[in-house]
Amino acid sequence: MKLKEIKLSILAILLMIVSCGTVVAQTSETINGITYELINDNEAIVKSFGTLKDAVIPPTITKDEKTYKIIGVFVNSPSSYPDNSTLVSVTFGENINYVGNYSFMNFKSLKKVELNDGLVDIYNNAFNFCTSLQSIVIPSTVTSIGQSAFFNSGIKTIYCNAENVPNLGDDAFPSGSVIFVKNINDNWKNFKFNTISAAAIHKESTEPTYYTTFSNQFSDTELTSGDATIELYNVKVDDGKLVLTKRGDNQVAKGEGVLVKATSNKATSNTTINVKYLDTTKEKASENQLVAMPAIGDVVKATNGKRIYRLTYKNNSAKTDLGFYLASVGETKDGSVVNCVAGKAYLEVPSETSYSKGFGIDNAETTSVNSMPIESEENTIIYNLNGQAVSNPSKGIYIKNNKKFVVK
Repeated sequence: MKLKEIKLSILAILLMIVSCGTVVAQTSETINGITYELINDNEAIVKSFGTLKDAVIPPTITKDEKTYKIIGVFVNSPSSYPDNSTLVSVTFGENINYVGNYSFMNFKSLKKVELNDGLVDIYNNAFNFCTSLQSIVIPSTVTSIGQSAFFNSGIKTIYCNAENVPNLGDDAFPSGSVIFVKNINDNWKNFKFNTISAAAIHKESTEPTYYTTFSNQFSDTELTSGDATIELYNVKVDDGKLVLTKRGDNQVAKGEGVLVKATSNKATSNTTINVKYLDTTKEKASENQLVAMPAIGDVVKATNGKRIYRLTYKNNSAKTDLGFYLASVGETKDGSVVNCVAGKAYLEVPSETSYSKGFGIDNAETTSVNSMPIESEENTIIYNLNGQAVSNPSKGIYIKNNKKFVVK
């Protein structure tokens, strides 16, 4: 950084502190492992996370019967940004207005950052070199993101909830990151917009066929592609067998997981799928055991009594036998935990029905009938092929007691 830029950054901090109220002697206070600096009579900032692994910044702290709002994070200085090897996750309190220069720079173990609504400024190099950080959600209140704020991080996926795209400094994010945003603005440079990649090749035909899972936690969406034919599937395990149910359209409800099949007309190693945000309120499909990944996070733990499977190859090196296989993280290989990958989905199956280490797509049962409740033999409810109850069926194919029949 140039000397002029350093001076301007220091001046901005001093002006911010002075503008917040009467300046008091800089007094430090450590509570629950976090060290705060009292900057005036009623406000404080975070100065250190010590050796914490998981940090939750509160909205306020109390010292000598006085309450202080926690308005910012300013951990490091331009000349001192150590490799913090302990902090894995941090959650911001509701009163934080800014993240200061270099505050989390070189925190290489940091995997999860939950920013607060109300945050306004993310200053230069704030999360630079956070190499374990894979995704971030930018709150709607953020107006500026400084130079190299996330540049050398592991960020691949960015969700921006702002109606007006924040002002971006040079190299604010890693080049090539995918931005999910409702309103695309020229402020975003050198990024991919609202796209996903279907990278797994399923060799069931001579045409390149790609599979991926998809979810979006912020909006109903529609998937399209200029390079491939798109089909979406619900996934479940029934009697120890993988069942793929083809959906009626390419729309996905907010917070819903789906399997995406893209048959490409190009002999490429990848194909691009476009994600369009919809202003709808779409219901999630029933009997779909795919679960949407969180938008940010480290790992996801299985619900009690269930096991997690993820889309991968049985033999990763040879890239054979694509399917859903027991998730493993480190030494844990029993499907109890899976690494969080924003925008993807995982298969979560009750333990008593998932007695297999994996379910190959080649052996899956595929149907075009949408999921519906299982009825008893005495039940006379009739469904159409969209899974809707029909009282007076006309000409066509229907289902009763889970069996197809034709009305001529």
